[in-house]
Amino acid sequence: MQLQDLALLAAATLIALRLLALLGRYIDRRHGGEKGVDLDTLRGEVQDLRARVDDAEQLRLRVAELEERVDFAERLLARERERSGLKEGA
Repeated sequence: MQLQDLALLAAATLIALRLLALLGRYIDRRHGGEKGVDLDTLRGEVQDLRARVDDAEQLRLRVAELEERVDFAERLLARERERSGLKEGA
Protein backbone atom coordinates (compact mmCIF):
# COMPACT_ATOMS: atom_id res chain seq x y z
CA MET A 1 0.00 0.00 0.00
CA GLN A 2 1.39 3.36 -0.96
CA LEU A 3 1.32 6.46 1.22
CA GLN A 4 -1.31 8.11 -0.98
CA ASP A 5 -3.62 5.12 -0.63
CA LEU A 6 -3.16 5.12 3.13
CA ALA A 7 -3.93 8.85 3.34
CA LEU A 8 -7.04 8.38 1.20
CA LEU A 9 -8.19 5.49 3.40
CA ALA A 10 -7.64 7.57 6.54
CA ALA A 11 -9.57 10.53 5.09
CA ALA A 12 -12.45 8.26 4.03
CA THR A 13 -12.53 6.69 7.49
CA LEU A 14 -12.66 10.10 9.19
CA ILE A 15 -15.46 11.25 6.89
CA ALA A 16 -17.42 8.04 7.53
CA LEU A 17 -17.00 8.39 11.30
CA ARG A 18 -18.16 12.01 11.13
CA LEU A 19 -21.23 11.03 9.11
CA LEU A 20 -22.05 8.25 11.58
CA ALA A 21 -21.77 10.71 14.48
CA LEU A 22 -24.11 13.13 12.71
CA LEU A 23 -26.55 10.32 11.99
CA GLY A 24 -26.44 9.30 15.65
CA ARG A 25 -27.26 12.87 16.75
CA TYR A 26 -30.12 13.03 14.26
CA ILE A 27 -31.58 9.78 15.60
CA ASP A 28 -31.19 10.99 19.21
CA ARG A 29 -33.01 14.22 18.46
CA ARG A 30 -35.75 12.45 16.56
CA HIS A 31 -36.32 9.97 19.38
CA GLY A 32 -36.14 12.02 22.53
CA GLY A 33 -33.53 14.72 22.20
CA GLU A 34 -29.89 14.88 23.05
CA LYS A 35 -30.56 14.44 26.78
CA GLY A 36 -31.91 10.97 26.14
CA VAL A 37 -35.41 11.87 27.30
CA ASP A 38 -37.75 8.92 27.11
CA LEU A 39 -40.47 9.25 24.49
CA ASP A 40 -43.11 8.03 26.95
CA THR A 41 -42.03 10.76 29.38
CA LEU A 42 -42.53 13.38 26.68
CA ARG A 43 -45.94 11.98 25.82
CA GLY A 44 -46.90 12.17 29.48
CA GLU A 45 -45.76 15.78 29.69
CA VAL A 46 -47.74 16.67 26.56
CA GLN A 47 -50.81 14.98 28.01
CA ASP A 48 -50.33 16.92 31.26
CA LEU A 49 -50.02 20.20 29.36
CA ARG A 50 -53.18 19.43 27.39
CA ALA A 51 -55.04 18.78 30.65
CA ARG A 52 -53.80 22.11 32.02
CA VAL A 53 -54.96 23.92 28.88
CA ASP A 54 -58.37 22.28 29.23
CA ASP A 55 -58.54 23.37 32.88
CA ALA A 56 -57.57 26.91 31.92
CA GLU A 57 -60.29 26.95 29.25
CA GLN A 58 -62.87 25.79 31.82
CA LEU A 59 -61.75 28.54 34.19
CA ARG A 60 -62.02 31.10 31.39
CA LEU A 61 -65.58 29.99 30.69
CA ARG A 62 -66.47 30.21 34.39
CA VAL A 63 -65.01 33.71 34.64
CA ALA A 64 -67.00 34.78 31.57
CA GLU A 65 -70.18 33.43 33.15
CA LEU A 66 -69.43 35.23 36.41
CA GLU A 67 -68.82 38.47 34.50
CA GLU A 68 -72.24 38.12 32.90
CA ARG A 69 -73.83 37.56 36.31
CA VAL A 70 -72.09 40.60 37.78
CA ASP A 71 -73.22 42.72 34.83
CA PHE A 72 -76.79 41.50 35.31
CA ALA A 73 -76.68 42.24 39.04
CA GLU A 74 -75.27 45.72 38.38
CA ARG A 75 -78.07 46.43 35.91
CA LEU A 76 -80.68 45.31 38.43
CA LEU A 77 -79.15 47.50 41.13
CA ALA A 78 -78.98 50.49 38.77
CA ARG A 79 -82.60 49.97 37.76
CA GLU A 80 -83.66 49.77 41.41
CA ARG A 81 -81.73 52.95 42.24
CA GLU A 82 -83.43 54.75 39.34
CA ARG A 83 -86.83 53.64 40.54
CA SER A 84 -86.07 54.70 44.11
CA GLY A 85 -84.76 58.05 42.95
CA LEU A 86 -87.83 58.66 40.77
CA LYS A 87 -90.23 57.86 43.58
CA GLU A 88 -88.49 60.15 46.02
CA GLY A 89 -88.37 63.02 43.54
CA ALA A 90 -92.00 62.58 42.43
